[in-house]
Amino acid sequence: MSTISVQAQKLPRDETPFADVGSARDFAEQLMAQAQSEFELKGKQPTQLVFLNATEVHIVDVPISTRENERIAVGNMTIKLTHDLRAFGVATVSEAWLVPGATEAEAENPAMLLQRDDKEEVLLVRASWDDQNNGEPTTAAKALLIVRDKGRSPALVERPDLFTSEGVDGILLLKKQGEGAVGMQAFQRPIMI
Repeated sequence: MSTISVQAQKLPRDETPFADVGSARDFAEQLMAQAQSEFELKGKQPTQLVFLNATEVHIVDVPISTRENERIAVGNMTIKLTHDLRAFGVATVSEAWLVPGATEAEAENPAMLLQRDDKEEVLLVRASWDDQNNGEPTTAAKALLIVRDKGRSPALVERPDLFTSEGVDGILLLKKQGEGAVGMQAFQRPIMI
């Protein structure tokens, strides 16, 4: 039997930088700005779930697990919190591997993808927003390349070509604890940058 433990905080929305966020794109941009400053202080980024409703911001730090049952539990927790908190904005921020040009068929063997020399480490934000006026959910994402030079602190570098108008040119593998343990996150539709 395994367990997952999370850290969570609840903030009044009007006292946070998310006070005026009104779309998936706004949400992704604001969350990336915060993740970037956090990364520059610590040199790493915990996987976070962020939920917005009309009055509150809920931030949950989630350990990414190598165990399938724990990954399923985190997915179920995300769905339940979205419903229970009446969140119309939900976003994640995490570190990931981008394997350029990789296909979904290749993702069936993620260990092989991770052995590729052309993979790139990114700080990834994904946001979804349920527009209360027309009921249409929208998504947005932002990513920055993580550069790790020996003897220096990790740095974030702008790479506008990481996403195309058709979405991601390749496969995103979310990092997990444990060698070779990865989860695929492929975007199926175009993503605004």
